[in-house]
Amino acid sequence: MKNKKCVNCIVKKINNDNIQILFANKLYTCYKKDISDYKVDLKKMFQINKCYKFTMITDEKNNVIFSYKEFRPKLIRNRHQPIPTISGFTNLSENMHQHLKNYKFNNK
Repeated sequence: MKNKKCVNCIVKKINNDNIQILFANKLYTCYKKDISDYKVDLKKMFQINKCYKFTMITDEKNNVIFSYKEFRPKLIRNRHQPIPTISGFTNLSENMHQHLKNYKFNNK
C-alpha cells in the first residue's frame, strides 16, 4: 500500500536528468521520469531555491519517491484512462459531497 501526500520542496540543484530537492532538511533526488513523460528542459522548468509542490510517495518499505507529474496530470502522456491524482481525488470528493447533499432519498 502506498501513502501519498502533497508537500512543498525547494529545488537546490538542477542536472540534465534529475533535480535535487530539499524536504524536511534532507536532500532527495527527483528523476526526470517522475517529472514529466514528455521531453522537457529541467533548467527552464525549475529555478534554484524556489519552492514547488510535489507528491511524496512512501511504500511499505519506507522508500520515498517525489513525483512532480503526479500532482500535474497534464505532464502525464497516457491520459486516455483516469489517472489517480491527489487533486483529482479532492475534486471528486467535493463533487460527490455536493451531489449527495442535493439528492433526495426516498424512504419506502
